[in-house]
Amino acid sequence: MSFDAEKVHEIQERRARNSAAAWASVRDIVRPSMLMWTKLLEGEDGSQWIHALKRLIVIVSASVEGDCKRWLHVSLSRATSIPSWEDVREVKDAFIGTDRKAIQVLPRASEYVNINPYVLHLWHCVDGDGLPDFTGGSGSI
Repeated sequence: MSFDAEKVHEIQERRARNSAAAWASVRDIVRPSMLMWTKLLEGEDGSQWIHALKRLIVIVSASVEGDCKRWLHVSLSRATSIPSWEDVREVKDAFIGTDRKAIQVLPRASEYVNINPYVLHLWHCVDGDGLPDFTGGSGSI
């Protein structure tokens, strides 16, 4: 498969427009506690936050994906270490909500890209659950 720079540029531009529109439609559901989180930056396609005490950085954005649903993307990072499970749970609750599901994807080896070893990612399907009920109706995994 050959690399088509023009096609890649076209896809990137379309995703940027898509992300800006998706972010505008979901930005109001992102409401972390202002006592714990400080907004560093608000852009047309997302926002960046810091938890000063924990030295945790969060970037929130949104896009319409291939399933035609809006997805919230939350990345969390530290400067010198990977965020803990407690960090992931706190960020999920603060930026996605306690009553909403979040998904952490472990991709196929062929799809893996690691730009920063200290960043984790969560996704939330704004337009529905996005996942089947893995509990089999029991309410417990």
